[in-house]
Amino acid sequence: MSKILGYVVAIVGIVGLALWVIPELKANVPVPIPEGVSENLILIVSLAVTLVGIFLIMKGRRGGSGKMKGMEVPIYHGKRVVGYRRN
Repeated sequence: MSKILGYVVAIVGIVGLALWVIPELKANVPVPIPEGVSENLILIVSLAVTLVGIFLIMKGRRGGSGKMKGMEVPIYHGKRVVGYRRN
């Protein structure tokens, strides 16, 4: 779940960066940007939101990291294998 949220947050941040970089987008934004908001503030907030999104993506659980799930591991008694257990 956190990976999906991370992707959404990162995309929102990238859209904010695109508004700062591409002046034509600023003119055609369906949601008007308030007059008191400077371009530098949009840049800083967009970078922060993008970094938080990337952090959430990287922090998200990975399917194969760590132990392999469902793999049988032998149980030894001396040199003999006496059974198996699942991780």
